[in-house]
Amino acid sequence: MKRKVEQVLLVSAIGPFAIGECFLRALAGSGRKAAFVNTLDYFPLGYGRAGRLLRRVSRRLLTDRYNRTILENALWLKPDLLLITKGNLVRPETLSAIRRKLPETILVNVNYDDFFSPSPSNRFRDLEKVVPHYHWFFPAKRVNVEELRRLGAQRVHYLPLGYDGASHFPVQPSKRLVEEYGGQLSFAGTYTPDRARLLASLEGYSLSIWGAYWNRARISRELRRQVRRTGNGRIVRGAKLSAILNASPIGLNFLRGENRDTHNHRSFELPACGVFTLSERSKELGEFFAEGKEIACFSSPEELREKARYYLEHSREREAIARAGYRRVMEGKHTIRNRVEKMLEIILRD
Repeated sequence: MKRKVEQVLLVSAIGPFAIGECFLRALAGSGRKAAFVNTLDYFPLGYGRAGRLLRRVSRRLLTDRYNRTILENALWLKPDLLLITKGNLVRPETLSAIRRKLPETILVNVNYDDFFSPSPSNRFRDLEKVVPHYHWFFPAKRVNVEELRRLGAQRVHYLPLGYDGASHFPVQPSKRLVEEYGGQLSFAGTYTPDRARLLASLEGYSLSIWGAYWNRARISRELRRQVRRTGNGRIVRGAKLSAILNASPIGLNFLRGENRDTHNHRSFELPACGVFTLSERSKELGEFFAEGKEIACFSSPEELREKARYYLEHSREREAIARAGYRRVMEGKHTIRNRVEKMLEIILRD
């Protein structure tokens, strides 16, 4: 396998605050040329009800076009590296054709979700057939490393998640924003039943809840009253997200069991925004942050409620932990750009 990587073809979601946008900036920052196939051109987010029906009807045609575009761009560009994020809709025959016709091109998969997720949006239908065609896998779940090797993956390296330095940074919220959107605790993330149960355990506290699908969820009237809405009803991002999170004394982070999370993007994004972080506990999270010094953690609804009470009453300790957490992410090289640079370093020294 050749070791130079000058031209990259990126297959990813490209758009404001999308992961592919971060990858493009990282590749440009490393001096590499990058072209892309935008997954969102074929499978956009945020369909309405009619749009979701249309997508189900036309999904096979869209997947055909998507794979044809990937193959055509690869054959035209002849990249040193074909970098695919997630890739659950990239067909094995597409990868096989690229391997056969472009033997010098390195095929890499970076997946920030669980390769074996049962979620329809993350599921690989032909993972056993896909695996042999990649030169490298970079999963964000440690558990995936051995699982992929058992399927015959040639090279697998764990690559943690990170935060986008261009989007996540401390923002001082205005007095109006604090009054309108602040609470004692804030949470930004998509609705799941587990997250709703944890938030329901905080009954009696003032919450500021942001994210997709909360408005359609079966939750209590009390919880629904505390769900905020952006202009398009979806999660808010970027500097506005940091300002909103900073409008509350405590930022909450919940890990997703169905995704086998042991950390997530928010694990780094909250501290990078200068927010005091109260996170669901995991052993791996303790490798990134010192509990009680740089973040606070909980393992049960009862502990969540107790930690919320304690840190709301001890503001000086809470603010010291928030400052220490911010210093940790600033010193620890946890940006997505850092992750991309590490990935390239591993590939080039192979």
